[in-house]
Amino acid sequence: MVVSLLHSVFDFLAFKNDIQFWNKNKSMEGLSAKSVVVSFISQLIVFLYLLDNDTSWMILASSGAGCCIEAWKIGKAVHIEGAAVQYDVLMQTTLITGMPTTMTRSETCSYIYVVLDCVKTCYDF
Repeated sequence: MVVSLLHSVFDFLAFKNDIQFWNKNKSMEGLSAKSVVVSFISQLIVFLYLLDNDTSWMILASSGAGCCIEAWKIGKAVHIEGAAVQYDVLMQTTLITGMPTTMTRSETCSYIYVVLDCVKTCYDF
């Protein structure tokens, strides 16, 4: 009983800090929207597994709260408008001069395709 109580207290503190961080966070700089989505999916799988195995209600409540928080974080990380998800993430890069610039995903992919084409050509020789 003491272990379950301590586990619940630490879960509550972790949830509190997670919510405070995401409420305070104004930009996604240094964070990945994909990792937030993957984290939600993994939390959901764990929750469904625990639900299927008749786990105690304390653990289920903790895991369910974690799933709800992860779903909330997706809304904070990815801008959702209606049914369409805006996924045009601007990536920050820094030039040699140190001046920040922004590139869209399509511009970045075009550069990657050029580099990969050169690598493929070199590999074919």
